[in-house]
Amino acid sequence: MDIDDDSVSRLDTALNVVKRLLDLSGFDASLNVTEGDERIDVVLGVSAPDDIAILVGAQGQTLAAYQLLANRILQRIDGEGKPVNLDVAGAGEARERRLQRLAERLADSVSEHGLEARVYGMNPKDRRSMHVALQSMSSIQTFSEDEGIARRLVITRR
Repeated sequence: MDIDDDSVSRLDTALNVVKRLLDLSGFDASLNVTEGDERIDVVLGVSAPDDIAILVGAQGQTLAAYQLLANRILQRIDGEGKPVNLDVAGAGEARERRLQRLAERLADSVSEHGLEARVYGMNPKDRRSMHVALQSMSSIQTFSEDEGIARRLVITRR
């Protein structure tokens, strides 16, 4: 299937782009693709445990790079559309749960002691996950400050 074909849906195009990126990288992976209201989720199934570790990378950086590449390619092919979210063997969901627990522990500490908590070195997706995890807490507010690599999440009392 040609990924430049106008009759191909964003879902099919996303599937082709991700498959091609993995093929070019030498990975043999099955792809499970679902389309939600806001994004296209692609779960990569790999049989070799070493491939999982390589695809995810340290702190999810390699997987984030593949995701960024896939979204940039899709944007060039068909302009704006739903972004692609990549996950390998549930690693993304597990990371999301860990971030949520971390956010809750920090919020509890902020509530109890009244001090601000600052979280450094997070990628935008992780910062957003923590913002979302805490948005329902009426006594806590979150915001990001600074720019670029120095950008950090701040958790304070309201």
